[in-house]
Amino acid sequence: MNADGSYSYTVDNTVAAVNVLKTGESLTETYIYTLTDADGDTDTATLTITVFGVNDTPQVSNDSNTNVEDQVQTGNVLANDSDPDGDELSVTAFTINGENYTPGDSASIPGIGTFTLNSDG
Repeated sequence: MNADGSYSYTVDNTVAAVNVLKTGESLTETYIYTLTDADGDTDTATLTITVFGVNDTPQVSNDSNTNVEDQVQTGNVLANDSDPDGDELSVTAFTINGENYTPGDSASIPGIGTFTLNSDG
């Protein structure tokens, strides 16, 4: 807080208590400050800042896997992903060679094989 009464407040999203706030949840921080007039008289007041939660975007990571010929490879692309709000994650689309697919579709990759990705990863 500055002498002229102005202040700046920046929310630190790296603090767990802030980052886990869901939509509709909030937390407050209260600051007490003292005012002094030209005669030296003082009084105190409070500034209360309320931080409201929002629906944070999922934290996703790239995936990779290897396979040998004549073998079926399975995995789950959601295994290394998370949502700060604890929301359930699901695959809603995937793209191979510029072509868009919906979960459950099988993408035929000429000369390589077939790829299927379900909504549960």
